[in-house]
Amino acid sequence: MKSDKFRLPILLLALAGLADCLLLSYWYLTDPFTHPVRSGDYSKIAGVPNAILGAAAYLAIALLAALEKKRPRFGSLSSVAVFIVSGLGTFFSIYLTFVAVFVIRRVCPYCLFSSLAITAIFICSIIKTKTRRRETYAI
Repeated sequence: MKSDKFRLPILLLALAGLADCLLLSYWYLTDPFTHPVRSGDYSKIAGVPNAILGAAAYLAIALLAALEKKRPRFGSLSSVAVFIVSGLGTFFSIYLTFVAVFVIRRVCPYCLFSSLAITAIFICSIIKTKTRRRETYAI
């Protein structure tokens, strides 16, 4: 299947994003006042740091991508779940990038990397879902 060729890039991007968010989480938990973007009012939701939420999202995406290979029947559900999680992550990243640039007026390069990684996963998941749909309905 052509849609399978997107599984590895999604998995690798999710692992890179997970590493990035784990590093940001470590910095946040050990020294929360090192950077205005990472320590400001927008750095957490309901008391949970955005980096930890990002790590959870990347871990979920990585697990879904890995399980898809081992459980083929799980494939279409996995693709939809990755699409939803990465879509929510992309739109949240757009919001946070807007806040960083126009409100805080400082940019965190690690946060930008995470934004690019989740957006790339989202784009791959769109293409993968469309390709899988074509393969499913092809005669």
